[in-house]
Amino acid sequence: MASATDYLSDYSEYKKQFNSYLQGTSKWLYETEVHRKCHDSPEHGALWIKVTADAEQSVLAATIDAKLAVGENAPVLFYFFRQIVAINHHPKSLTKGFIA
Repeated sequence: MASATDYLSDYSEYKKQFNSYLQGTSKWLYETEVHRKCHDSPEHGALWIKVTADAEQSVLAATIDAKLAVGENAPVLFYFFRQIVAINHHPKSLTKGFIA
C-alpha cells in the first residue's frame, strides 16, 4: 500500500504553488463582494473561482489556504494534484488522497 502524501513537505505540489506567488498579486480577490460574503458570512462557506487555463489558479488557491490557515488560524481543507499524472484522472485517486 502506498504511503500518504506529505502535503506540507518542501517538495509537495502545494509548496510548489505557494512558493510561486508574486507578492501583491491577486489583491483584487479580497476586495470582491463574493469573497467578503464567503469570508464574513456563516451561510456561505465555499468560494468558487472559475478562471481560464494558465491563470495561476493553483498559486492563488495556495495563497488563500495559507492566509486562512496561518493568518486567521482557520481550519482549511485543501488538495493539490497534478492533472498531467494519469492516475489523478480518476475519482478513486481523489478519494484516497483525502482519506490520507
